[in-house]
Amino acid sequence: MDLNADMKIAAWNVRGMCNNDMKKEVRKFIREKNLSVCATLETHLKPKQLNKACEFVYGRWPYISNIQESTRGCRIIVGWNPDEVHVMLVHSNSQSMLCLIEITNSKTQLFCSFVYAANTGKERRELWKNLERHKSLIKDDPWVLMGDWNRQSQGIQIVDDNNVTSWVSRNGEKSNFIMSKAWEDWRISNTNWQVPMNIKESNETVIEEWKEDQLSCL
Repeated sequence: MDLNADMKIAAWNVRGMCNNDMKKEVRKFIREKNLSVCATLETHLKPKQLNKACEFVYGRWPYISNIQESTRGCRIIVGWNPDEVHVMLVHSNSQSMLCLIEITNSKTQLFCSFVYAANTGKERRELWKNLERHKSLIKDDPWVLMGDWNRQSQGIQIVDDNNVTSWVSRNGEKSNFIMSKAWEDWRISNTNWQVPMNIKESNETVIEEWKEDQLSCL
């Protein structure tokens, strides 16, 4: 694995991409940040609007979406620069899209789950079940999760003997996931937050220590 591979991925909750001003902002953001992959969340785009909007925002870039699983407008769109990366959709549902990303030059691969979580606890529990399925498929390959979790960073973090990280919110809702063999000093960023991951080895499992004051997506 090439730990020095250069790639920038972003996920942005645009809260609607039906108007031209937001489309222009996203296109500008992609160019200014020199992104390799950009996911737009909560786009509200209808099926008849999707292609035209994506052609404007992503230009010649390929893109995929979960519009087939979205009942009130497209929730997640992922576009990528084909000169830098190749993206393959592995699994899609209404709250997440699991993609396999390969950096063209180095052939380095990682999985990325782009998430736009639902508002209710019942629906979010379905999201955690899907993420657990993602993990069972990915096993020990590199995996990044990013997006909008519709949560505040309030609650208790628990790491059990199996290095499973769980978050218990104030209302008692619990979620957990395992992340293994992540890239050293990997950074996830979008327009609103940055989350540095400080990597430590423990029983051959790589655990990310999230800095709570910088974490706004859980």
